[in-house]
Amino acid sequence: MDAEITGSVLKIKLWTGSYLLVTLLNFLVGCTVFIQASYLPVYVLELGKTKADVGLVIGAFALTALLTRPLAGYLLDRIGRFPVVFLGSCFLALDLVLYLSADSYLLLLLVRILNGFSFSLVSTTAITLIVDVTAESRLKEGIGYFAVSGTIASAVGPALGLIIFKRGGFHPLFLFVSLFGLGILSSALMLGRKIRPLPGEKSEAEKGVAKSPFSADMFFPALFIMFLGFSLGLLFTYIPVLGVERNIPNVSLFFTFYALAITALRLLGSRFIDRFGSFAQYTMAVLLQCMAILMLGRTGSLTIVLIAAVLFGFAFAINQPLLNFMQIDVMPADRKGLAGAIYFIALDLGFSAGAMGFGVLLEHWDFFPVFALCAGLLFSSLFLYRGIFGK
Repeated sequence: MDAEITGSVLKIKLWTGSYLLVTLLNFLVGCTVFIQASYLPVYVLELGKTKADVGLVIGAFALTALLTRPLAGYLLDRIGRFPVVFLGSCFLALDLVLYLSADSYLLLLLVRILNGFSFSLVSTTAITLIVDVTAESRLKEGIGYFAVSGTIASAVGPALGLIIFKRGGFHPLFLFVSLFGLGILSSALMLGRKIRPLPGEKSEAEKGVAKSPFSADMFFPALFIMFLGFSLGLLFTYIPVLGVERNIPNVSLFFTFYALAITALRLLGSRFIDRFGSFAQYTMAVLLQCMAILMLGRTGSLTIVLIAAVLFGFAFAINQPLLNFMQIDVMPADRKGLAGAIYFIALDLGFSAGAMGFGVLLEHWDFFPVFALCAGLLFSSLFLYRGIFGK
């Protein structure tokens, strides 16, 4: 294990080659997801489809990923980490190329389903690998930086996509995204050479540890992860549509400012936030989310969109690590690896419900009533949180 001596304390090294490769993989996959989230809604409208169709295309990806995660977890335990990440990367590289020929709504929907499958294999393996290659004493820190790599992708991806789109339109954009598949596949191949268990540690299968039985409290944090998914499904799917309908230029900058806000708060303000209790943190996050969503529902101004992006980014920077670590904490020692899968399943389910459910409502209602409904659901979660976890 890589380590360094600081005084009389043995400090285990975090930024190993394996850790950097898994983080790079997460960044590259994140770039593909966020570029697609920025422009696929507009592409669906260009194909002559409705807002509900937009929700179906976006939600189909998340729903497929949701349904595939149990299979990914099973394969990870049965055949190992590298075969799963390699298989997923091969499929993902192929899927990204197939977008180039998705010139009809049906073909696009099929490609999105395949994309959700491959994304699930790669992302579930990545979060499992981070746990594998990070020492327990630095696991919270390691998962935090791993999450930041996805956040940076949410800023870099749409910004690069905006440049390509303005220069050539959708086809060059899809070609550009397909190139990320080569980087993803290369990272997976290098991981096959680098990934090794931490010295002195064995897998649960090698230990022969019996799995603890499931209990209801293992899934309580997942309820609130779903609430977070609702809001993400709404905003990430319909911010581009809102920009088109209200003639807001460069509305994709929402994702850039959102990502910058997350990164800034995680790197500069996390110690201050951690001084508060979990209920206070959750309350701050929900109130910021509600403010951002209500502002977006009313606005026709890019300035307000960017202010809302910062508020929502701050909220996510507080809420996501809190809920992620809560999910880890409620799992018994022999099921810690399952925590990441439950987190993603809940987030995918919430995202799918938000994208598709709010899309149906937007066919009949204006943006503000739908956004207000989402804010109301988030606010109601405060009472549920207090009832389950207290202060």
